[in-house]
Amino acid sequence: MLGFGRCIIKNMENKKISKEDVLEFLRKERLATISTVTPEGKPDGAAIYYIAKDNLEIVFLTKKNTGKFTNMLQDKDVVLTITNEELQHTVKIRGEAVILENSAAAVIEVITTLAHNKEFILNLDKVLPLAKKQAGEVVAVRVEPKEIRMSMYNLEKLAEETFFV
Repeated sequence: MLGFGRCIIKNMENKKISKEDVLEFLRKERLATISTVTPEGKPDGAAIYYIAKDNLEIVFLTKKNTGKFTNMLQDKDVVLTITNEELQHTVKIRGEAVILENSAAAVIEVITTLAHNKEFILNLDKVLPLAKKQAGEVVAVRVEPKEIRMSMYNLEKLAEETFFV
């Protein structure tokens, strides 16, 4: 079970953002931006579809001949940004990417979990860019969070909490 260390709270309405709030938000959303660093030290970003585990780890699929995969081999530090424009909620996760070797079970879990999302199934032809890209073997990647920040901008006053793992 993921435990939280110190917690910084900027919350003017006394809205307590919990681990359960973060998990619920992560599970409602499916699309994130992953930020990595190229071997040349330049920032890079890509859109990914992901699943959120009970312990707030994120698992996503990529292919071995993509920029993000190459970047994660060089530098495991990543940032994920997940946002919902309508709700004005954002979660930022700083963590370490772990490439799952022999990841067939994880690949199946990600696809199966995403397939249970009604919106995902209705737009299947639009949301699987991974299937369209010729970039080598599919692998699963787990992001182990080190810091998670959730911000709720839709409240009269900002509710924001940062958890250090």
